[in-house]
Amino acid sequence: MGMWYAEDEFTFKGEEVFYEYEGGSGGWMKQGFCPKCHTRVSTRLELMEGVVGIPLGCFDNALQFDGLQVEIWTSEKLHFIKDHGSFEMSVEDSGMMERLQSLLVALEDR
Repeated sequence: MGMWYAEDEFTFKGEEVFYEYEGGSGGWMKQGFCPKCHTRVSTRLELMEGVVGIPLGCFDNALQFDGLQVEIWTSEKLHFIKDHGSFEMSVEDSGMMERLQSLLVALEDR
């Protein structure tokens, strides 16, 4: 789980190394990692230039966030993981169009 921000909405402190590969859409995905502990700290997508995803575990207080919006890849979800209706939308695949629409609305509302 993570949060998406415009690149200029946050400041990253520390060093970050990157691994880039082709995503499911055919565009590149760029994952940022801490070079010391190898924890993923960011995600950037060619389809969403100027936007960065930050995993919830990277925030000092992830409990500050309310309302999970989109759950993706539910077709691959382990049967024993339950969400109790926490998500506003669930999709079986990457939900790229749904996520892009949701992200654009959220950015406009800021």
